[in-house]
Amino acid sequence: MKSCRRTRIGKRKNARVTNPVRGYSSCAGDLLQECNDRVLLSKPPTSSSSRQSPLDSIQEVNKPVSSTSQRASSAPKHKYAAQLQRQREHRRTIEYSGTVVYLRQEHFRRGMLEITQNGYVWTGKDGEIEKVTQSTAMMVFRLEEDITFEPSARADKPCGLDTFRPTPEQIANYSFPSALRLGWFAAIACSAQDVVIDLNGYELKQGKTHYLLQRFHSLIELASAPFIPPQGPQNFGSLHAAQRVAVINGKLGLSSHHGVHSNDTVDVLLENLSVRSFEVAAIQMNGAQNLCLCNIDVTHNCQECPVVGTFSAGVFMYHICQTLPEERTVSLAGVVRTAGDIRNKLRGALNEVIEDFLAGGRIDARVHPESAALFTNSTGEIDGPSYGIILNSSGVAINGFPMEAPYPSRNVYMRDIRISNLTGRIREVLALRVGPHSDRFQTDGAGAVFQTQNVSEISGNLLTINAAAEYVGNVVSDAQLLAAQLALEGENVPAGTITQDTLQWAAGGAGSGQTLFVATVPEWLLGSYFFNADSMHHTAKGMIACKLDGIDNLLVEYVTIQAAHNNAERGITDDTMPVRVTQKHVPGYMQYLIRRGKSNATASLNGYSGADMRGISLSATSNAALHAVNMSNISSMHGQCTAIDVLGKSKSIDLQDIVITGVQAGVCRENLGAWWGNPTSLPIAYGIHINPLALGVAMINVQVSIAYSHFDDVGIRAQVDNSDETVYMKMNKP
Repeated sequence: MKSCRRTRIGKRKNARVTNPVRGYSSCAGDLLQECNDRVLLSKPPTSSSSRQSPLDSIQEVNKPVSSTSQRASSAPKHKYAAQLQRQREHRRTIEYSGTVVYLRQEHFRRGMLEITQNGYVWTGKDGEIEKVTQSTAMMVFRLEEDITFEPSARADKPCGLDTFRPTPEQIANYSFPSALRLGWFAAIACSAQDVVIDLNGYELKQGKTHYLLQRFHSLIELASAPFIPPQGPQNFGSLHAAQRVAVINGKLGLSSHHGVHSNDTVDVLLENLSVRSFEVAAIQMNGAQNLCLCNIDVTHNCQECPVVGTFSAGVFMYHICQTLPEERTVSLAGVVRTAGDIRNKLRGALNEVIEDFLAGGRIDARVHPESAALFTNSTGEIDGPSYGIILNSSGVAINGFPMEAPYPSRNVYMRDIRISNLTGRIREVLALRVGPHSDRFQTDGAGAVFQTQNVSEISGNLLTINAAAEYVGNVVSDAQLLAAQLALEGENVPAGTITQDTLQWAAGGAGSGQTLFVATVPEWLLGSYFFNADSMHHTAKGMIACKLDGIDNLLVEYVTIQAAHNNAERGITDDTMPVRVTQKHVPGYMQYLIRRGKSNATASLNGYSGADMRGISLSATSNAALHAVNMSNISSMHGQCTAIDVLGKSKSIDLQDIVITGVQAGVCRENLGAWWGNPTSLPIAYGIHINPLALGVAMINVQVSIAYSHFDDVGIRAQVDNSDETVYMKMNKP
């Protein structure tokens, strides 16, 4: 078989594993059979002649593809070339004939730059927030120096918890005040039309303290708010998205969430950008129409994060507690506590973290042992989901992989993209269920999970409950319960979903006999959990270097992905949770445990996916072509590792001139019995994996080399035209 031969994925008869594992125990053999059952392939299109390729409406763009490819030379690509050319010409027109607004550090001293159709808001010459009213159409906003975004709302308080929140007086100057409910969500928020944001070779980044305290932040938000209504933990108001906007020529540095983020933009060009030191994603565009990404360098996500998600929950709860009357009380762990006391202790702990972080970049466990135990991130790796680039259908990307995309992104062109040196270590966080007949989970008013099974990353000690599953509490959980209690009593405070049963349990404390083992209804324990999610209960999907989901009409060419690693542990079970509370009564739990079911309603894949690594995912994506993709050195510590994963109801996918090397799964190399009775994906290395719902996947000149697969090695499992064989196209086995 020649390497250039076209292979169409079709339904394979008598599917079987072609390289059986030898010398493993019977349980490993069962796992192998399970693996075989899961490797299903898509159904073939009705006929090869009737199938329309995504390349039929696209013409050549500059670089020729490999001469060995029979089809590429004649494949039209003019649609995407014209789209890119049009956006570049529009950008140049604005640059040459438009008004230039020069941006310096002083313009960000008190708050973010907001650009709307009717003006812009920044820090004026008097050092206070100023609103400039004029049309921004055909304007260029150009950096004149490196910008560190660390605004101080109060000149007399250069640092501290109360410094970085926008004041009511400041908020009044902004066009969309509801968007500022959770603080300065961006350094630049642009909802205008016909604007160029020119970084001019300089760097825009968060300052260290603002990065620590504003855990929800994108350097550039191409909309008036970070969520489309009614999504998000609170009401952020209506959404106005940018149109015909370009972000070009510079560097985006430290950010607690994204470099660039948007919802529902139209005609956006991102070009000549270098993005690094982000936590969630360098670029995330949801519901984008006519999007071009060109010459983008994504490297070194944030790998020195000092805190876990509990710190973010603490910061948001502190600001909620500030609105509560100090004299109000709640009973916690057998003691009646006032709102003022709970708030002050939380503030003290958070300020200890700030003090240590500014002094040495980490929390000093010798000086502040309690704060260090509660908040320290021991490895510095991101404890939540982490990606390189996310392109998604309209709305948030926090749930499972989309099986369908009713509101997809459309007409997306990615060219000359380099993604490298990504690492993460997702921590699974168990969420208490609201009740036996509900798919809801218990969170505070800012959306953070009310954690009960959390332990210190320093000592391994329990932080919220004791060994008897009685409430002992900490400064964050106390504040969460206070706000929940007062919300139930009618106080105007973000309520969350913490239940009255949970409040009654927490009132008891050590020695009270009030435990998570208590049945709130027959055969239903208070300590019943959802699994497979993080501290905000975002569904675990592992790490993905390039997440291309929910897109209609996509061309990706000249992409390099290298050195991406997920170091997450295996999933938690009722046998391995810190305080064992049986979950066998929970509907679906036993199926979830053996990777035959899901733990929560938002998941799309069976079992626990937090330990998985993917280079590129294509889920519910249609009419897509990936050309000249080079991927190397991607790995998972405990989960599945897949270079290219086609999921959901994807259709008409062309993979051409693809080189995949160094795929490694299960590099921990632990005994395979550890996956028996555990929901974590089997540590299998895939070159290309095709979900059974996908239709019409074609490959030309694809090369796969598996470096290490702890369980089984799979290059490309496909059906060759007129054959029932499983084909490995230039696959090297370990």
